Amino acid sequence: MDARTICHNRPSPLPVQFYNDAYRRTIGFERHPSALGQDGRACWDEIWHIIGRRSSR
Repeated sequence: MDARTICHNRPSPLPVQFYNDAYRRTIGFERHPSALGQDGRACWDEIWHIIGRRSSR
């Protein structure tokens, strides 16, 4: 995959997120590596009311 950054919250009952190395640098040490494979709602709870609608598409 040729992408500068990518993060994907898979639409499912549990929106599991995965991302590439470039995105890892974007989210920083506060969230990586625990964010990898984590439920998107748990990782991004403070903004899930905004981004959650996008991940359900």
